[in-house]
Amino acid sequence: MKKSQSMFQAFFIIIFSLIVFEQALNSYQEEESKLIRPRAVEGEGIYYNRIQLLIDGQMPAEGSEWNGEFCVHWEYTETFFILDLGAVFEVTGILLQVDGDDDYQIDYSLDGEDYFSLLPISASDGEVESGMDTMSTILGNPENVSDWELSPEQARYIKIYATEGNSAFSVSELQVFGFLATSLESESKIIQPEKVEAIGTYYNNINSIIDGKIPPEESEWNANPCVYWEDMETNFVIDLGAVFEVTGILLQVDGDDDYQIDYSLDGEEYFPLLEIMSGDGEVESGMDTMSSIPDNVEFISEWEIAVIEARFIKIFATGGNEAYSISELQIFGVLR
Repeated sequence: MKKSQSMFQAFFIIIFSLIVFEQALNSYQEEESKLIRPRAVEGEGIYYNRIQLLIDGQMPAEGSEWNGEFCVHWEYTETFFILDLGAVFEVTGILLQVDGDDDYQIDYSLDGEDYFSLLPISASDGEVESGMDTMSTILGNPENVSDWELSPEQARYIKIYATEGNSAFSVSELQVFGFLATSLESESKIIQPEKVEAIGTYYNNINSIIDGKIPPEESEWNANPCVYWEDMETNFVIDLGAVFEVTGILLQVDGDDDYQIDYSLDGEEYFPLLEIMSGDGEVESGMDTMSSIPDNVEFISEWEIAVIEARFIKIFATGGNEAYSISELQIFGVLR
């Protein structure tokens, strides 16, 4: 009898330990996870409104009409939408807003061909009875649906479609959270650009931006190693020479201005990569070095940079005192 009790207690301890370990692992994965910025979104079938609304980061108020201007809506279950994350990620969380009285399905894929179930969404899951309803798998999120269970999966493609309802289906936003499944950051190296070009008026040698030389912190914004300008129409484009998986940025700019870095595959259509605000660094006046790379001494912990594919990197000022300056912009990544 004592032996049976002892075996039962040992079995109970093992099961309890496994549950605690799984909860700790899930908690760790959610803490490490970041919002993934998709490279592209595509739709198949008949739908209405701009498809980019699915990934623009904006959601209408709870209970909004299913066919409002901020929603992509459709009528047939054959219609579906696919987000290309741009690389293989460990997907750990989902946040979305859909019409609350229909059923939907989210699937995942590594290759864009074979899809598997990630999350079924029932009309009864959310709190909104009629209109748009925001829901999330993420613990601690105010829109968390306690009944949802999402096992982390490796994926590059995320598909969403309706499975049942009143033929008035709608989604305004689909956000995917996770972290890189492969250690791209450890493989990343500084990319030697092919060239740098500018549009607008600027002063000093433009090649200083990519020469690898950084003046001391707090140097004057118009010193000789710096390229400086006065208006927000001026911008600088770095051609990496090929398509890279961009994983990190290091730059030195005048610390009391705001800047924006965008990226592009073709040099025509650009997308936001990183906002640099005047309060991000440590220097109050003069040139300030900052980095998105965690083990760099100039790392800015508040910065979040999604891993993206790009050939062209653009930088320009978005606000400040009309005395803008950059001495260096270094891009890190892996050749595709």
